[in-house]
Amino acid sequence: MNRLFRVFNETRGVALVEFAICLPFILMMMTGGIELGNSILVHIRLERSARNLADMIARRAGDFEGLSERELNAMLLITRKGSGEDLDVDSRIIVTTLMGQDADSNGVAEKNVIQWQRFGGSYVSAPLILGCWNNMPKPVLANDRQLGAGETLFHVQITKKYDPLMRVLFDAMGVPTSYTRSAAFRGRGSIYRNLLTSPGVEPHNTCAKVYMA
Repeated sequence: MNRLFRVFNETRGVALVEFAICLPFILMMMTGGIELGNSILVHIRLERSARNLADMIARRAGDFEGLSERELNAMLLITRKGSGEDLDVDSRIIVTTLMGQDADSNGVAEKNVIQWQRFGGSYVSAPLILGCWNNMPKPVLANDRQLGAGETLFHVQITKKYDPLMRVLFDAMGVPTSYTRSAAFRGRGSIYRNLLTSPGVEPHNTCAKVYMA
């Protein structure tokens, strides 16, 4: 009886048991904090890359010399390699040029029309914000914005598949692991020029094709 009483009143090892019970929750909170910070960092890098690329294209495509296929491919390559993220694998960059179309020549644009699209990266199933120009979409801008007649807008979308540390938890909670950021700038110059062809350079203009070069 005394031995049983001593067993029930034994306190040695209680702290270890409490720590063992709390450890999974501590690890989950630590991993969750790291996951949240890493996710925010990916969003920031994608946003910065989209803005930088859209700005470069708007500056170059709006001047008198125009933008060539070779130059655009170089911009896409710089963005993929210099973003701070691996935008070669499970990522997609979509560059879209839109213009307000005045079909009846009354000085008021009735719809936005895609002039051209170019692509980079391997994530060909990435959802396209403005649609694929091969399918003749009716692109809808944020807040249903309608461009003015002849107004040009250069839109960049970057989508990346995020590989979380806690994939099981992401899947269980239905948290999306595909991140998309976009940016758009009006043409800096007063004229619009279509993309200039470059000898020996393939236009990266097919929506469902992998472009890595």
